[in-house]
Amino acid sequence: MYKSGDTYSINEVKGKRMSFVSNSSTSGFRVPTSSITAHFADDNLDEDKLVEGGSGQFFSEVYFGDSHQGSAINLVNGNVDVAAFCDTELAPYIALKEGV
Repeated sequence: MYKSGDTYSINEVKGKRMSFVSNSSTSGFRVPTSSITAHFADDNLDEDKLVEGGSGQFFSEVYFGDSHQGSAINLVNGNVDVAAFCDTELAPYIALKEGV
C-alpha cells in the first residue's frame, strides 16, 4: 500500500491508525514526527497535532506501544495501519523474509 516505484512513501499515512513508541522516544516519536511534519508541510502540523487521533486530526487513531517491540506488535496484530519503531531494536526477535 505504501510502495511507490522501487521505494516506499508516506503519502498515504494521513487518516490511518498510527502507533508510536512513546512521546518521549527519539527514534520512535521525534524522528518520525519530524519527517511527517516536513513531508506534510502544507498541513501546518507539529508534534502536538500528531499525538492524538480522531475526527479532524491527522491520524484517525494514535497508539503508543511503550517500547519499539510494542509498537511493532501493534502493527503485526492489526491494531494500526502504520507504526514507528527502530528496526535494530527488533533484530533479536525477528528474521526478515524478504524486502529491505
